Amino acid sequence: MQPILDPKKSSWKMDIDRSALTTVSYSRQALKTLRRLSVTDGKRIRDAIQTFFETGTGDVVRLREREGFRLRVGDWRVIFDLEGHVLAVLKIGPRGDVYHH
Repeated sequence: MQPILDPKKSSWKMDIDRSALTTVSYSRQALKTLRRLSVTDGKRIRDAIQTFFETGTGDVVRLREREGFRLRVGDWRVIFDLEGHVLAVLKIGPRGDVYHH
């Protein structure tokens, strides 16, 4: 996996060998947040994660202050990392609050 800097957006375009990713895992905190969301928001977030997992497309940037990446889904942010063959969803939260440890 080689992140490529997109000079037009100063964001990261992920160049991922999707055949290497075999699983999506969710932390307890991410699952708890998904359960509390409205059905519509929860479905949009799960669909965005699945789309990124399958195609590598989505509004994704590498985080600067910590390890991992963020996927933007409307006003929601998904913090994840790539751990070997696993896309590990670490945290889901509203824009702004999700970046605090």
